[in-house]
Amino acid sequence: MHNQLETFRIAVRKFAPFESAMQKFWDKFCAFSGCKLKLEMVVMDLHELYDAAITQKGLANGNFDIAHISTDWILEAYSNQDVEILNPYINRNKPQNFPQGWSKSLLGLQRFGWEVVGLPFHDGPECFIYRKDLSIVDPRRKFG
Repeated sequence: MHNQLETFRIAVRKFAPFESAMQKFWDKFCAFSGCKLKLEMVVMDLHELYDAAITQKGLANGNFDIAHISTDWILEAYSNQDVEILNPYINRNKPQNFPQGWSKSLLGLQRFGWEVVGLPFHDGPECFIYRKDLSIVDPRRKFG
């Protein structure tokens, strides 16, 4: 277990932009709050991150203070009561435009009834891809 008095430990998915963003967030948080804790990012590939945070209960047992995880894993963590219910914290200091200004697709997987167990990190690129060899409607086909 890490020294909880001197460091803040984040489990992070291995991906340079995520790692860079986490460091920037931490630096801004410390500048704003006066936090003197050292940041320790534990950077892992997806399978390793799942194993450390979910299977080995790294969130529940204090191996990590927070984790940057896939929303696909949240139901399991919530069902096992391995994550903190964030509502009291959100109610005291709501993120900007929360929840009305946030896409429902960003908020759905980490909410269970009224309980919120995570906040979205990013929405990722969205696109609609159409295979050109498939035709939904053949313009030459006559209907009716």
